[in-house]
Amino acid sequence: MKADDISYDDDIKLLYAGPYVDYGPFKSSEPKLLENIPRYIFPYTDQRPFIKDGKTYLPLRLIFDILGYQVHWKKDDDSITIYNEQEKMILNTSTKTITAGDKVFDVPLLLMENRYFIPLRDFSKVTGDSIMWDGDTRTVIYVKKGSSFIKPSVTITKVEYKKGRYSAEVKCIIKNTSGEIIPQNKLVAVMDTVGGQSLTFATDFYRNRDKDISINELIPVSFFVDRETYKILIVGVYDRDSYLEGINFLVGDLP
Repeated sequence: MKADDISYDDDIKLLYAGPYVDYGPFKSSEPKLLENIPRYIFPYTDQRPFIKDGKTYLPLRLIFDILGYQVHWKKDDDSITIYNEQEKMILNTSTKTITAGDKVFDVPLLLMENRYFIPLRDFSKVTGDSIMWDGDTRTVIYVKKGSSFIKPSVTITKVEYKKGRYSAEVKCIIKNTSGEIIPQNKLVAVMDTVGGQSLTFATDFYRNRDKDISINELIPVSFFVDRETYKILIVGVYDRDSYLEGINFLVGDLP
């Protein structure tokens, strides 16, 4: 299968809820495990989610990394060992099956340009995770087993990618879907790169603003994603979305 056979839709978004390891701004503090943190995932252009035959696919290594699994894979070996502290699975790329304990699950893998892609819903059946589709915002919501989904007060409603040679620019829209007016300095967006360098650019939203955010107002955001990486974006309203309380980030003007 070739990349040209895939019709990417930039506007398909992945919102993942589960444990989150916070290292503080620019990896400045001891790592802290937080639970039930909803965050949007923005991969590089060739690792974006796409829909084929009604299934949402992501690259194997990307989804395993997001979900906190280690991967052991030898060259020219059809078997891939996927594991964490709680569980171990064997994925066979030849038979397209995953063995977990005494159960065997069929998974319709796709091989494209030497990279395997796996459908999220099929993988969630193996792990016991939950997956939902929000058709209004075209968002795949993936909830780790044992975690709870806390819906953010604001929503990312539109995404556009512009591919460069070494990175891609991502432009997205944050919409005030809280049903209330948000004070001008209370909207928070925490950006995290792979490796735990997190920061907030909340104050950048309002550096030149002198008014609050009205209901359904649209706020444009842009950032860059490097090749073979992904960005995490945690959005919410300070003092309103409880999951923001444990995250250590730079706040600038926030009280």
